[in-house]
Amino acid sequence: MNEVSEVWREAYQDAHPSMSEEELCVQYDNMIRNILPKADGYVCVRKGVILGFITFGTGRPCHVDNLYVKSEFQDQGIGT
Repeated sequence: MNEVSEVWREAYQDAHPSMSEEELCVQYDNMIRNILPKADGYVCVRKGVILGFITFGTGRPCHVDNLYVKSEFQDQGIGT
């Protein structure tokens, strides 16, 4: 889960560049303690490297809760 959480942190920080480090830490803590451990989803791996992940809503089938792709792999169809 450590690699997945780092993908989240990098992609989230890229999407919210004005967010303070303190708020980012709060969001990160929530993601790793409350969201990822309970989530169903998939991880995209290429040559042993996690490129991104998707999680689905608990109690809401077919609802995407999170979709994150490492910035260097974005715009390559990974999240589509």
